[in-house]
Amino acid sequence: MTPLELYTKTKNDLSFADFMEHLSEVTIPKSKKLQDRENKFRLRVMDFKDKYHTDLLVRFIGYWTERTYGGKQMLFETQKAFEISRRLATWASKDFNKRPEGKKVELL
Repeated sequence: MTPLELYTKTKNDLSFADFMEHLSEVTIPKSKKLQDRENKFRLRVMDFKDKYHTDLLVRFIGYWTERTYGGKQMLFETQKAFEISRRLATWASKDFNKRPEGKKVELL
């Protein structure tokens, strides 16, 4: 439903501009389930698949969705500021995906 449809349906005394201002103040509660928050984070990161390699995004997600000691939060949720686009740019520029030279990784 569009905001205009919602406005006409409610038939209140507010002007449409005041209604839109009120509508923007309404907050949507955060999902309390850890898995829901992780899935939302994954989707937001994968929006950058056109700009960054999928392997880089998967490793980025793996790092930032690590659980805290209590298991109630993920690492990205503990940061004071976390803007995915900036974090990804830094991640890509520092090449955190690079493996140390001379060391082979054996898969089990």
